[in-house]
Amino acid sequence: MFKKYHFLIIFFFITFKVNAEQSYAIVDIDFLISNSKAGKYIQTNIKSHNEKIINEFRSKEKNLKEEEKKLISQKNILSEEDYKNKISELNKKIINYTEERKKEIAKSNKKKSDALVKLMTNINKILAEYAEEKKISLLLDKKNIIMAENKNDITKEIFEILNNKISKIKMN
Repeated sequence: MFKKYHFLIIFFFITFKVNAEQSYAIVDIDFLISNSKAGKYIQTNIKSHNEKIINEFRSKEKNLKEEEKKLISQKNILSEEDYKNKISELNKKIINYTEERKKEIAKSNKKKSDALVKLMTNINKILAEYAEEKKISLLLDKKNIIMAENKNDITKEIFEILNNKISKIKMN
């Protein structure tokens, strides 16, 4: 019984430091990535690179289909052994095409991922500087917030700073 009273007495006499000056801010990271100059630069570069790759692979695919049609039309003309050899050659070409395509897709995804990491690193630096300057103790991403006051949304300020500091991200 004494322990319960002892605990209550200690609990009431402990003072808790309350800091009313702590502030928080909300930033829409997705907006910054998709609408900033650097984010748009990344998107257009990746899109044009992907279109170029797609066109190359369509051309290769078309050539393989034409080769297949030609081979099918020669089935009755060629000996069975020659036909089998040409079929196996075509299958090797198809396998190489598929592997090359997978590699290019992976390479393109890595390129995009690396560029976005660079952009996020820059955004994080800007956010850290801004938070230190404005004495903000907590920064939250807007997509993780259900409801907050609009006065705490600093996306526009960060957007302007980001566009002034970074217009392009070097892509490998």
